[in-house]
Amino acid sequence: MAPRQRCSSPQTSELSVERVPPMDETASNSKGGSSSNDAVVKPTVRETEADIAREQHDFFNLFALLFVIGTSLVNWDYRKLMQGYGPAEAWTGNHFYLNWATTILYFFIDLMWVSRIPICVKSPGIIVKHHAVAIAYLSAPLHWSEFRWFMGACLTVEVNTWFLILRRVLYKRRESIQSPLLQEVVSAFFYTSWIIVRCFIYPAILFVFLQMAHLKVLETNVLWHWPMLFIPVHFFLCILNLKWSYDLFQPMVQKWLAKDADGAAAISSGL
Repeated sequence: MAPRQRCSSPQTSELSVERVPPMDETASNSKGGSSSNDAVVKPTVRETEADIAREQHDFFNLFALLFVIGTSLVNWDYRKLMQGYGPAEAWTGNHFYLNWATTILYFFIDLMWVSRIPICVKSPGIIVKHHAVAIAYLSAPLHWSEFRWFMGACLTVEVNTWFLILRRVLYKRRESIQSPLLQEVVSAFFYTSWIIVRCFIYPAILFVFLQMAHLKVLETNVLWHWPMLFIPVHFFLCILNLKWSYDLFQPMVQKWLAKDADGAAAISSGL
């Protein structure tokens, strides 16, 4: 699923100006003096319709994705995974139809939600296209049962999406959270799952796709098989993950490089 990254913009929040008197203004006024020129202008942020829509959408995803993740997790044999078996051998598929129906229902509801209330996400066009591609992609395991484990592997991305949304919800409430430990733990799970799933698992799935297609061509001497239709679909998802990974980590890398440059300058100056 597409990451729902937010940004503050004039469309999402309104700035109002609140005039706050300085500490001694009350005393000055009581003495008949005037200190209106010393007033402090304090900007405050008012919650807008877009903020409310995005928060409601976030809570829906936090709730709904638990069912998508849960119905996917019950289809794996974790003993085989721990023993080093590959995903094709560890996938049981005992609850495949439950997982498939839950996932299709989730994507359809979210697609309708974003279409009707586009202000609930930053980039509604990308989300709509992503969900349409995902729904089409999910038709593959219905027709070719040997590829059903691919669906389970691809749905691991929803774990990362869940932590992404939870991280954002906690950040909005950071002032009311007593301990920063919860935010740090959630952020750690978010970044770890992002790297594992989006940077390693998804490209690995594409590699397996290509490998299986190559073997099928060698076995049959036929260049085209219908399951190959989904190779460019998964390639498209990998490209999206690459773009989002760049958007996520590029500012962090720039910040680290700037710190290193500042540290080198301080050392060279004898500090």
